[in-house]
Amino acid sequence: MIEIRRTKWTRLKYFGCTLAVVGVIVLGFIFWPRTGALSPWNAGRIIDDNVFYDTNTFASVQDIQNFINDHTPACDTWGTGRSEYGGGTRAQYAVNRGWHGPPYVCLRNYHENPNTKETSFEKGGGWFSGGLSTAQIIWNVSKEFGINPQIMLVILKKEQGSLFTDSWPLKSQYKYAMGFACPDNGPGNTANCSSEYAGLYNQLRMAARQLRLYANRPNEYRYKAGRTNYIQYNPDAACGGSWVYIEIKRPRVCITTRHISRIKGLWMLVRELHIVELMAIETSGGSSMSGSVLR
Repeated sequence: MIEIRRTKWTRLKYFGCTLAVVGVIVLGFIFWPRTGALSPWNAGRIIDDNVFYDTNTFASVQDIQNFINDHTPACDTWGTGRSEYGGGTRAQYAVNRGWHGPPYVCLRNYHENPNTKETSFEKGGGWFSGGLSTAQIIWNVSKEFGINPQIMLVILKKEQGSLFTDSWPLKSQYKYAMGFACPDNGPGNTANCSSEYAGLYNQLRMAARQLRLYANRPNEYRYKAGRTNYIQYNPDAACGGSWVYIEIKRPRVCITTRHISRIKGLWMLVRELHIVELMAIETSGGSSMSGSVLR
């Protein structure tokens, strides 16, 4: 259990607006080109449209599940392991901190009923009748709105990376996991998340829908492809910004977040460290998906 629980909301506040749902695509699609070198950063052409809309990057729900299994730890569902922070077991530590008790549901085990809103947290920690797995939800919303399921996984990892590393997550870690409906209009430009869209199913589905709306209604948003746009570095205009010529649709979506300097910094970090396995989406057989390269 990583010690993020008290800082969870602070982290969400700073990049959790509805538009920020998309700003993290750059992280997940830094794949190795066939040349073995990564393409240089281009703020106006972050990811090609044909990659962004490719819904066939996974052959099945099971392939998505296999990827999640490969990139998440074994789950301490009942909190019986020793706490990393002292205070007995993890369950005991949680109670002492005022958090809920077990079960603790890992991403690989999470299920949710979209109709009743029941989750594995209320239903024994894993599968239950009527519940959809994380992999199934991602598959469904990607097909419904024509968005690459890799995109959904990447945004999820960027916005709530703890779900890929935590062996005993709390329910609160799923609440606004995609950063959707968290506009930066709170005090001091902090996030002001809407409880109407809380929960992993809502977050994934509404994020996918929003990504489709950007493409279907390009004239309704501030940043437009085919022209030079002024992009603020931060919701606070005093922080400045940059002029960017947006070449194709997807970079317009990516930089709608207004956190372009953060996006570039993270892109450069991944490039420098060559953390390809975690950021590239792999097939169930372990080979990197070819041809999906950030420009």
